[in-house]
Order: sequence, then structure tokens, then C-alpha cells
Amino acid sequence: ALTVCSGDAIGLNFATAPTSVAAVSYDYVGSLPDPGLTADPGNVLPANTIMAGYVAGDVFTNTTNIPLNVTYEVRGTAGVTGCVGTSEFIVVTIDPEPVMNPALNATVCSDEAINVTLATNGTSVLANGYNLIDVTIPVGLTAGGGNVPFPAISVVDTYIAGDSYNNQTTGSLVVTYEVQPESAAGCLGEIELIQVTIDPEPVINTTLDKTICSDEATALVLSTNGLSVAADNYNIIDVTVPAGLTAAGGNVLIPFAGVADNYLANDNYNNVTAASIDVIYEVQGVSADGCAGDSEFIIITIDPEPVLNNGLDVTLCSDEATGITLNTNGTSVAADNYNIVSVTIPAGLTGGGSNAPVPANGVAADYLLNDTFTN
Repeated sequence: ALTVCSGDAIGLNFATAPTSVAAVSYDYVGSLPDPGLTADPGNVLPANTIMAGYVAGDVFTNTTNIPLNVTYEVRGTAGVTGCVGTSEFIVVTIDPEPVMNPALNATVCSDEAINVTLATNGTSVLANGYNLIDVTIPVGLTAGGGNVPFPAISVVDTYIAGDSYNNQTTGSLVVTYEVQPESAAGCLGEIELIQVTIDPEPVINTTLDKTICSDEATALVLSTNGLSVAADNYNIIDVTVPAGLTAAGGNVLIPFAGVADNYLANDNYNNVTAASIDVIYEVQGVSADGCAGDSEFIIITIDPEPVLNNGLDVTLCSDEATGITLNTNGTSVAADNYNIVSVTIPAGLTGGGSNAPVPANGVAADYLLNDTFTN
């Protein structure tokens, strides 16, 4: 009896029994494969006066889940007498090959595990293991650092499940796995090409950092870098507000998912310290396909505001100069100049004719020093 794997040449060489006369040639009468076996188109046809290895290259495919037989009818011809022997029926067993499931293609987001579990088609013999022949990674995709090595032999069905790829382009890209199943009997199936589509992730613009004054709106409009897929919306993951900054009561809720690009535009912060302080937003872009990009940390520097000294009130006589020299409270940033917004003169008081004009912007600390009022 002869047993070979599906897809392998049967390797059958005709021979006579040790006790009979030798055959100088053979007649190949025909073959009968079991239902479920497929003969290769290149298999030889029945013929007379052939050599012993005439059918050795015949190949049969068995994609069932059990071994199947092909039976050859052969007779030999003696060299001296030319006598033809009786037909002999030679049985060749074809062990089945596993057939990969053709429905393993998948689509995942950039940086997500592909979650492909290798499997057969449900009707062939089971695979005892898989050979990862090759992986084709197109330009624009970056393989995850933890991706499995390839090529690899006799791996388990979950071998590639944890692979991931980074796609920061504007379109989907396809990585192709070349996989071959192997049965417990060592029979190799046909190679299957498994295509995993990697949808792109948005990349946040890295130039969104800015510097604003205390109490000014951030005017921050989120955007992508112009090279990646566009963001359909954004996830605000976190905001870091250091000591010394006070967030305005109307600032938006954080964390919050699926927001518009101007979600943070009206946030503002009060800084009455002596130095600039950074507020940090952690933001992700999300594509129309629902793929979230890497977090970007956007730094908004809040420059401090001067705080006027609240001990500048004075009491003086009618027609005396105010003697007011403006200054800050000693803990805020110093004032470079001052804006005199208004002056309220109640009934009964008359401002001096040479009093400083009000309102006035960008004036020196002694701008009001010589103002007088008559009571």
C-alpha cells in the first residue's frame, strides 16, 4: 500500500513479484479515483508498453476530511516470452489537505490588533498548525513593535492575532499575510492570501500651541496635520491645570468625546501669579471611520496679569494733589503701564483744570499724581 499527501506526486513505480519472471514493460489499463479526489490535468493517460515509472508523477487533490483511494489497473509483459500477466490493482491512498477559510480578511483601525484567528473552511481536514510564509507591508504602514516574526513554521491559529499596524496616511492600506495550513499527517494545503485593511488615523496638528493673556479665550481650533486622514471629530482626553491658574466657570466639560474642532475655543484661565503657566490639553482626532489617532498634548501658555495694589486709596484736602503712584500688589507680575478706564466725580466735587485726561491707555505709574479736586 502506498500513501501520499494531497497535492504530492504519488511516486508509484511498477514492479513484478520477486518470484515471477521480470517484466520489460507494463500496460497501464486505467485508474479509478474515489469520489472527492481530483486528478491533476497533467496526469498521464492509460497506455501500453510503458516503463515502470510512467505514473509516478500523477497528482491527486483531496480537500475532504478523510483519506481517499485511487486504484490503478496494471499488467506486466515478460521480456523473453512476451507473455502478458493478469491485471493487478494497486491502491494509492491520498491523505487530505487542509483548506484555509477564505473569509479571514478583516478591516481594523490604525494601531488596533488585527484579531485574525487562522482557521480551515469547515469541510476539509483540520489544520494541526500553520506556516506563515510571508507578510507584505505596503509603504505607508508601520508594523507594531510587538508583531510576530515571519516566516514561521507550524504556528498556532492565534499567532498573528496581536499584530498591529500604524497608518497615518489619508487612505486605507492593505497588509497581506501568506498562510499555508498543515494537517496532523503533515499534508500541506494551498497557500491562502489573507488581506487585512488598515484604516488610517488622524494626526493632530503639532503647531497648535499658543500663548495668551490671563482671562483671554484660548481661541483654539483643533485640526489635523494636513497629511493624515481628516478628523471627523475629537476626543478631549484630559486637561492639566497647574496650581496658580484658575479655570473660568464657563470652561467646557473634560473628558468629553466626539466634539467639534472649536470645542475648546472659549476656555479661559486666570493667572495672577508673577510668571507664565502652561495649561495642557490631551486631544485625539477621530476619523469618519471611527479610528482614533494618537494623543497630542497641546500647550496653552497663560501669561500673568498684573493685580493692582488695593491699598492705594487716600484721603486728602480740597485742592490737594492726589499724590497717587500706581503699583501692583507685590505678588502678581509687575505692570509695565496702566490703563485709566474711567473716573467718577460725584456731585459737589470739581476736578482741577489740569487734571490728566481720562480714559487713557498705556500711561505711567504717576499719571494721576497731580490730579486735584475742589470740595
